[in-house]
Amino acid sequence: MSKQIKKYFVTVIMVLSIFSFCSPFSYAYVAANWRECLNGPGCTCTLTLDITKSTIPTLKTYIMESTGYFLTSHSDYQDFLNRVEMSDIKGIDYKELRELIYSTIDNMEKARDAYVNLKTAAEKIPYNQEMIDQLMKFDYDGFLVKNGLLEPIFSKIQNLLGKGDIVGLDNAVLANMDTILNSV
Repeated sequence: MSKQIKKYFVTVIMVLSIFSFCSPFSYAYVAANWRECLNGPGCTCTLTLDITKSTIPTLKTYIMESTGYFLTSHSDYQDFLNRVEMSDIKGIDYKELRELIYSTIDNMEKARDAYVNLKTAAEKIPYNQEMIDQLMKFDYDGFLVKNGLLEPIFSKIQNLLGKGDIVGLDNAVLANMDTILNSV
């Protein structure tokens, strides 16, 4: 199995693990990294902060925008929780709390919009069939055991990627964002 496929799986698994078990706002820099490789033949899937060196700069830009807004939303929400927790000591500033919640929602909506842009742009670019084939042949069970991963989360990944269902993966990410937005 190639290094780029292993990196992609580790990224997806980490994102879903963090997302599912820590908090609906837990996310990391690794979110959706290398997602653009599924649409780009010859993608090296190397981590670079220079998006002009990416195989498909537009997709990588949308991934970075979505993740950046998501993390800002998470940060705003954590600030909100901090203010609530400290309210017995410092008092409550309702205007500040309202602004933090509005900022949380606004940034989550921007994160979702950027991911919708990613999905829309990706639909216009043919999938890298070699990468899809490798996803479908991957030894998911062995990877699960070897890395001591959580089976309920990993099975979600296996169900999508084992069929080469990248659209399903994108839909799952958007559904998670919708769940967060509907809970506020």
